Amino acid sequence: MNIQNNEPEARYFLPDFCQLQSLFLLVLTAELLAIIFTLIISTQPSWMLLGLISMLCQWIVLVSSGLICVFKSYIEHWKVWQIGMVSYFFILLSTMICTLVGIWFYFYQANFNHFGSMTAIQWKMVQHNLAIASILGGILLRYFYLQQQYRIRLAAETQAKVEALHARIHPHFLFNTLNSVAALIPTSPQQAEVAIENLAKLMRATLKDMRVMVPWKKEIQLCKNYLELEKLRLGDRLQIKIEIDDVDENFLLPGLILQPLIENAILHGVSRMTEGGLLDFSAQQNEEGLQISIKNPVPDNKSPKRQGHGIGLDNVQQRLEIIYLQSAKMKVIKEEEFFQINLWIPEIKS
Repeated sequence: MNIQNNEPEARYFLPDFCQLQSLFLLVLTAELLAIIFTLIISTQPSWMLLGLISMLCQWIVLVSSGLICVFKSYIEHWKVWQIGMVSYFFILLSTMICTLVGIWFYFYQANFNHFGSMTAIQWKMVQHNLAIASILGGILLRYFYLQQQYRIRLAAETQAKVEALHARIHPHFLFNTLNSVAALIPTSPQQAEVAIENLAKLMRATLKDMRVMVPWKKEIQLCKNYLELEKLRLGDRLQIKIEIDDVDENFLLPGLILQPLIENAILHGVSRMTEGGLLDFSAQQNEEGLQISIKNPVPDNKSPKRQGHGIGLDNVQQRLEIIYLQSAKMKVIKEEEFFQINLWIPEIKS
């Protein structure tokens, strides 16, 4: 998501009329305009009148969008006002051509001997249609431009929010990991040295690339490295069960989206229990996306509580909402004996 690298797309503010979806919306809009014009023109509208107006509107829309589609590759790198002027000209040109052809068909039954020989009233019809097209065309182009500017601004704000949330993870992650290393120094200096080496690898992995999306292979390796650090600190108190069922190594998901959840499960679950507990991690992929489950035991009320920074779960929830909108799901299940987080992440094609 890089706004600066998409300057041509930022200039070309029109929808892609070569796509059926955009064309369908235009045809639907033209039909609604035809209904409105029919109701305005006649106090007793008929199906025949609606059909004539609808045919004219549809042909104007199809011809103008077709011209814009054909010339898109030539004009998409032009300046915004140049694209607007050319598109505006296409709309007026299509209106004039379709109106002339419509008059020729309706009044002269497509007789070539009468092509171009129109009355003053018929020329006024052409001028009338051009006036309407000039107003509606200008409004429509202005709408497309404002809509595109809104999308750019929204993308910039979203990128800033994601980067801010991503940046908040690093000090939080570093702080808790350094505590784990510090706990090893008095009792096991050699293990502390190994932990520092693992921490260096983790920090290189997290600071090297700030892209929003990372492959599954990279994300799960980061989680395993973190678990190795916590295993050194907690020893046999931390039991780990990992079940990964045919997950594509290149499946894309937000970077550092799983590590805070695993960290939360250990800090507020397993580490608070004298006898320790089992961290159960599972992941399954199907045709639509990735299902992830993280489950940890819940200590009793007598166990000392850990004061968190309010970042882990809230951070993950916010990032999922920003990146996937309503497509990704995060469900928290809190029972008397266990705490479980279920994630559903849809597949994004790279």
